[in-house]
Amino acid sequence: MTAISILLSGVSIGEPRRHGRLEIFPLFAVSPDADAFILLDEALAANSVDVTETSDSGSVPVLRFLSKAPVPVLLLDGEELIGAKQNRILNTSILAPAGAEILLPVSCVEQGRWRYSSHNFRAADHALFAKARARKASRMAAMHERPRAVGESPAHLARQFDADQHEVWSDVSAKLSRMRVESVSSAISDGYESYGERLGEFEAALAAVPGQRGAAFALNGLVVGIELLATEAAFRAIFRKLLKSYAFDALEEPELTAPQVPSKADVEAFIARVLGASVSWAPSAGLGSDARLAGEGCAGHALVHQDAVLHLAAFDEQLAL
Repeated sequence: MTAISILLSGVSIGEPRRHGRLEIFPLFAVSPDADAFILLDEALAANSVDVTETSDSGSVPVLRFLSKAPVPVLLLDGEELIGAKQNRILNTSILAPAGAEILLPVSCVEQGRWRYSSHNFRAADHALFAKARARKASRMAAMHERPRAVGESPAHLARQFDADQHEVWSDVSAKLSRMRVESVSSAISDGYESYGERLGEFEAALAAVPGQRGAAFALNGLVVGIELLATEAAFRAIFRKLLKSYAFDALEEPELTAPQVPSKADVEAFIARVLGASVSWAPSAGLGSDARLAGEGCAGHALVHQDAVLHLAAFDEQLAL
């Protein structure tokens, strides 16, 4: 069994909680302990990392990540970085080595700006909305780029983890339009800011519970995604961003007169589909291996390092439509 199948086979499902059109099932799991790491927010708060453009002129699909941290830093798929020449999101989850410099494969989520607003990037308090992440995961799972060899150029890295920049821009533009958000630079962060109060209501109603290491998310009764982290502490720290990823989509879901009520059996069925997915492996942009999942009506990815799944995300195909 692979680390992914061991993790998913051992998942137990907690009691659901609901706010608006979003329902969350806590996920609990036992799996091999992961080596020590910190999350991006913690590393930035401690001034242990610098995230910048690759040069003064910059390059849209890659950023420079310089770590002074004593342990590896985990960056999650969809996390948004704000500043420098334009805002970006991580194309995949990455474990950056301690005290090293690497390149980050990213996509722009602010099409209308290409000028410096700051030298360094800062982390947003949200991840890219789930629908766009699902569409991105589906595209990336379908790609068959050759693995990146050690020492290859940034161009090869950008190709291996290409999320299709034009599709990302299209997703952001359509989302801002549907949510009736005006943004001078077409920045998805303006959307989150515009709906900050309503997103805060989801945070207040759907806090993580003790022992929780993941969650299954349902919109209007349909289980649309799961997220699992290596530790309870990591999940608790990142949950706010993941919750907003799904809550931002929940805000535009129609109100149904007789909404379907998702059950634990629905979550189990979705996890079974993910377990049955084909898995393709490639070297990660940092430590470990990057896995792409493509299954029956689902797609996703996982970052695995030393037999521990650091982050797994999988989405139902209905979310990607």
